[in-house]
Amino acid sequence: MKGYIYKNVALSASILAAETSRFDQDILEAISAGIDSLHIDVMDGCFVSCTSFSPDIVTKIRQIASLDLHVHLMVEDPRQYASVLAKNGANLVSFHIEAMVDPSEMIQHIKALGMKAGLAINPETSINAVKAYLPLVDQLLIMGVRPGFGGQSFISKMLDKISAARDMAKKYEIDVAVDGGVSPSTAKEIAAKGANVLIAGTAIFAAKDKAASIRELLSAARGMEC
Repeated sequence: MKGYIYKNVALSASILAAETSRFDQDILEAISAGIDSLHIDVMDGCFVSCTSFSPDIVTKIRQIASLDLHVHLMVEDPRQYASVLAKNGANLVSFHIEAMVDPSEMIQHIKALGMKAGLAINPETSINAVKAYLPLVDQLLIMGVRPGFGGQSFISKMLDKISAARDMAKKYEIDVAVDGGVSPSTAKEIAAKGANVLIAGTAIFAAKDKAASIRELLSAARGMEC
């Protein structure tokens, strides 16, 4: 398979799939098994039909986790969240390009608060929509599924978008992340197309053996031959 080699592909665990009754334990098990960061979805029920965590969850997780916390805003007005997320301990905040006419000001606002800034893009949105903003961001987050809820299958057409994103971003030091449908069976091809941050929820937290699933995900993403 011809593609990119990222021996240090990072794995971020999406806590949306963690079991509510053992939330802290699930997170600590994932950390112990070797994940690189925690991915936190904040949904307002408007930009997407579902609601999820509020920004306050970042404070709770920061009390038990020292690794990076990446917040993914699926909200209509990202501007109202940045200050509180910085205060609560977030390291990176991603928001959707579909939520703002011109995301430049929001990107600058996030960075001024001492956090990294990411720009997310939905499956139906052309990758060209983010091109002008790549010099400003730290991460480009490509949705591998339609946003709003976990457990969906990866949309195979997104592989071309990942490849195009990596080609567009290669002159900048930008992470290309993929969120949605990441599993041991899809991780290799997603990484081969140029993603160097894989975000997995169900594949980690629904597994009987979380550590084994994390090892399998990392092996698939990092062990490919190009």
